[in-house]
Amino acid sequence: MAADRSEEAPSLGVFRPPLTGDLGRLERIVKPAGPVGGTRRLEGVHSGATLDWMRLFRPYPRISFARPADAAELSELYARSWSGIATQLEPEVLAEIMPSTAEVEAWFRGGFEVYRASFDGELAGVVRVSFPTGAAMLDRLAVAPEQRRKGVGRALVEHAVNRGRKAGVTRAWVPLWPQLEDAMALHQAVGFRESLRHPGPGGELVLLELPL
Repeated sequence: MAADRSEEAPSLGVFRPPLTGDLGRLERIVKPAGPVGGTRRLEGVHSGATLDWMRLFRPYPRISFARPADAAELSELYARSWSGIATQLEPEVLAEIMPSTAEVEAWFRGGFEVYRASFDGELAGVVRVSFPTGAAMLDRLAVAPEQRRKGVGRALVEHAVNRGRKAGVTRAWVPLWPQLEDAMALHQAVGFRESLRHPGPGGELVLLELPL
């Protein structure tokens, strides 16, 4: 039986250089279909994650919808999160993954869902989710430097994956540079596996995939 094309990974053309904003303008090729039903009760909800015994002994971040009014704070978080890895990525790529306040504001108008993690109201991390053609696309994951090694990144990834399950999609995708070894390890620990690679101006870009 022929494969359902809506479940196929995007072609390598998705990663065709040059990168010109928003992770090579990935959203221009894999355009989000807009928010999928069931979002009204999702704010602050993180369900379905299996907490191992080590994670039970540390505070768990609150996951909630980010709002357009958060754009400046989120932009500043991205700048702080990525500034320390300048030796791992090309400067032009770093510039692309440090979105301006105006870019973040545009996400909310463009059908993306943006989730923030916080401890006691203090922003600790962020992830962006969209829903192209039967899949959930997770990207723009960032964690505040002072909040790393506290489970924030994993909480955000698991929340985004569970959001995809609630939306009824069958795949989750994450585009990622393999130089970011901690991020690769995090997504692989959640269950993502490599699907595609493509060379670009910032080095190889990998598409990770997780069947839901």
